[in-house]
Amino acid sequence: AAHVFTENYLYTAEAFDLYLSRLTEGGVMNMMRPEYSPPREMLKALTTAVGALRRRGASRPADHIVMVSATSGNFVAMLVKGSPFTDPELQRIRAWAKGSRRFGIAAAPRWEPDRPSLFQEFLALNRPGEEAAFVSAYPFDIAPATDDRPFFFRYSFWWHLFPSDPAIWAEVPLMELGLCLLLALIALAAALFVWAPLRHLARIEGRRSPVSRYGVFFAGAGLGYMAVEIAALQKFSLFLGHPNYALSVVLAALLFSSGIGSQYSAAIVGAAGHVRFVGYAVGALILAEYELALPGVLPHVDWPFPLRCAIVCLLLAPLGALLGTFLPTGLEHLKGEQAALVPWAWGVNGTFSVLAPVLAVALSMTWGVSALLLSAVPVYLVVGWSLPPEPTRIGSS
Repeated sequence: AAHVFTENYLYTAEAFDLYLSRLTEGGVMNMMRPEYSPPREMLKALTTAVGALRRRGASRPADHIVMVSATSGNFVAMLVKGSPFTDPELQRIRAWAKGSRRFGIAAAPRWEPDRPSLFQEFLALNRPGEEAAFVSAYPFDIAPATDDRPFFFRYSFWWHLFPSDPAIWAEVPLMELGLCLLLALIALAAALFVWAPLRHLARIEGRRSPVSRYGVFFAGAGLGYMAVEIAALQKFSLFLGHPNYALSVVLAALLFSSGIGSQYSAAIVGAAGHVRFVGYAVGALILAEYELALPGVLPHVDWPFPLRCAIVCLLLAPLGALLGTFLPTGLEHLKGEQAALVPWAWGVNGTFSVLAPVLAVALSMTWGVSALLLSAVPVYLVVGWSLPPEPTRIGSS
């Protein structure tokens, strides 16, 4: 449960591809984990191993895998071989399991387990379509984790909050429940500290202003910025070698470049013609980096660390400079129209900046980090269009 929210690249499909590519002739990869009833962690590991074997060209992955389980039922080991297990190897494993009296064979080639085994049931399918149907129908998430969605220990679904399957009734979907509670608390804070002050300001102000458009602008600016920031933290975590390195380098690059963009926001927006064109540029830059830069950069985790840090800064600096223009531009517009709403605008932006990480976790764990990064594109398009026209200022004679 403590690991549900934690990225873990040891158990992703890409990691399994790497492990199998490093096996010597006759070498075996062994993965051991505690297990639940019904199985989920090691069953997810099994689906990951089968996929990796298929990508290596194995026509029958079941011949390459042996599952050994403790007789107590709470521990499973998975042996994966690059080549099919031979009969003498299987006999040695079975003899060892029988002699130990504490372990049994849960799945193996040419083997009928003593008791029903979901591991053996899955391996017996041996057809990608049937395997995909098994994964889809299973009451827990046992689809392989990937580098884009590296949450191996998250096996619940959103519908587990309201389960109809008896197998789920005793389980607590910690991630989904925790996120819902956080969202409820933030919504309460927003009602107390944003909506209520806005109502008060509306009563004391004599002028009407396009409050809804300003609300969308400042809320979207908070959501979009945090979506880019958190996606970058997760994307570059593996590239830089550790989440702490990503936290330091990504935040330094984004905050410094955003500060520069804020300082020169008037010049940047003036050169673009309107803040909506800055929104277009942000969307184009995110798409260009996602399609062109990141695929060519992220696999090179073997490059020197200073070079990797420099690349991260170069990729984030232009994006951060553009992102830094939105908040000061909106505040300047609002000051000229209704200055009393400026504190409220800060409150809206701050509230949604706190809300954004919760939503970012939910989105990245459900659909992947790439989906989180791409979600910033429509957000900034909406932000650019939502800013009301700059009020006309009448100069004094």
